[in-house]
Amino acid sequence: MTSFEFVSTDESDLDKVRPLWEVLREHHQKKSIDFKIRYEKMSFNSRKADLLKKLEHGKMRIDLALNPITKEPVGYCINTIVYEPAPEGEIDSLLVQPDFRGNGIAEKLLNFAIEWFDSNNIVTRKIVVAAGNEEVFAFYKKFGFYHKFSTLEFKSL
Repeated sequence: MTSFEFVSTDESDLDKVRPLWEVLREHHQKKSIDFKIRYEKMSFNSRKADLLKKLEHGKMRIDLALNPITKEPVGYCINTIVYEPAPEGEIDSLLVQPDFRGNGIAEKLLNFAIEWFDSNNIVTRKIVVAAGNEEVFAFYKKFGFYHKFSTLEFKSL
């Protein structure tokens, strides 16, 4: 198994995940049944703004998995903790490049997030999974995350 380097950082390095986030956006666009256009139009800058807004009442941690040769990110996990209205941790975004999957990177990134939540005494934790991407449920279940409910959203034309 290849040895990957893992680094933890904060919101100051959000732009480092942009290329990987684009891979995730394209993945969701392909998988989506009803919101393909939404994912097509979604921009990194708008997602970044949404994530930074969460910092008004919390904090962020970004874990990166680096290619051992190029030192470029091949996986990332963005996690936030918000304290209002009640303390809650969220796995906001997680992706490992397809060519690097099967090396335990996602598991390690998720464990880093859980350890960060533990060290901050965060009991309530969530992950929002996009419709069409339900195959990830089994992966998240291994870490104690279960399907709680589904949210239906009005689709405007």
